Amino acid sequence: MKPALFIDFDGTLCHDRFWQSLGERDYERINNFLFNGGDLIDRWMRGKCNLEQVCEILSRKLDLGYKTLLEALEDDCRNMRIAAADLEKIDRLKNKYVVAIVTVNMDCFDRFTVPELGLDNHFDCIVNSYNEGVLKHGENDGLLSVALAKTSADVNGSILIDDSEKACTAFKKLGGRALQVDQQKTLSYWLDHLLSL
Repeated sequence: MKPALFIDFDGTLCHDRFWQSLGERDYERINNFLFNGGDLIDRWMRGKCNLEQVCEILSRKLDLGYKTLLEALEDDCRNMRIAAADLEKIDRLKNKYVVAIVTVNMDCFDRFTVPELGLDNHFDCIVNSYNEGVLKHGENDGLLSVALAKTSADVNGSILIDDSEKACTAFKKLGGRALQVDQQKTLSYWLDHLLSL
């Protein structure tokens, strides 16, 4: 069985944001509410609420139109950009690895981003926290253990490419190798490195 190559989505494969099309002011208001306003974002990422419910709460709390929020979220999810060169490198690495996206994400990722960008064509498996109910460094070794089980990959020889130091640390604790993305060592840099081995 081939080892797995797990690639994070947000901040690694893609740098676009939900609701960025609404403009900086509303984007900041939404972000502040989600990340500083209780456990809504955590519940959403664990599949305990869906995008319609989140848009309803945001509409009420921030006095923004429900339909505007919903349409902007859908449009932003459908229009996320991934470098074609990165996808081409990922396709080439499928000879050596079972390649999977492992993402702490929401239902809109599966509903809009995956089909619009044709991610199923480039990845053998997509593991989304929304469907699994756990985060990357959560209970029972979290989403990374789920990803290993779904791919039937041996952690020895398996690799995670992620911008999160916590996720990289969690994967190393499981026995895998982690390649952390930063400004200098981008996803493209690490994909080139793996292709050169």
